[in-house]
Amino acid sequence: MIADYPNPMLLEDPKSDDTVYTASLIAALKEADASIDRGEFVTLEELEKAYYSWTFE
Repeated sequence: MIADYPNPMLLEDPKSDDTVYTASLIAALKEADASIDRGEFVTLEELEKAYYSWTFE
């Protein structure tokens, strides 16, 4: 498994032309898009209510 050992290809500050970074970014965006399709998101109104309760109450 990748997380079992340090991998020099997984950079903390990847350049935009890094192939591994680009592939992982595309995978993350596809997963985010799929989660939105499944209805797994927070509306702006819900976020505003939660933010207010976290900061002002």
